[in-house]
Amino acid sequence: MAEKVGILCLSKRPDCILMWSHYAASHTGYVLGFTIENDAMFFVAPSIVNYTTAYPNISYIQNREQSVKESLRTKAAEWKYEEEVRIIRPKPGLDSFKKECLTQVILGCRVSDENKRKMEQILSEPAYEHVVLKHAKVSESAFVLNLEATTIQPTD
Repeated sequence: MAEKVGILCLSKRPDCILMWSHYAASHTGYVLGFTIENDAMFFVAPSIVNYTTAYPNISYIQNREQSVKESLRTKAAEWKYEEEVRIIRPKPGLDSFKKECLTQVILGCRVSDENKRKMEQILSEPAYEHVVLKHAKVSESAFVLNLEATTIQPTD
């Protein structure tokens, strides 16, 4: 049943070092920041993930759909730092969001020059002029990432 739904996993923590290590190819990727109110239909019914030490008490036989949703909204307590929110859709596969809801892109602190240029080229298009480009930088004094706004370089 879980293979018959689509799941969009989001986090409230764009500056979490561990998240960048796990999900952004060791800081070489990027994070998309959204204003969900700009595309309420795409981000319909967000579910805050429940972090626990025990499996959820569900009855697949009594209510299959609710059981699957409950299991998809539950993770081990060790993952609590993610502060994850999930959008569960009735069908799997890719879907599109309105360009207006993309409000920031954060480049990892180890992003390649080539990938940085590619992202700058995409964001230089008029449809994305509202998007703020940031670059994650490792702090020199603490175990934190600083998200610094950066200027999009004109493309050739």
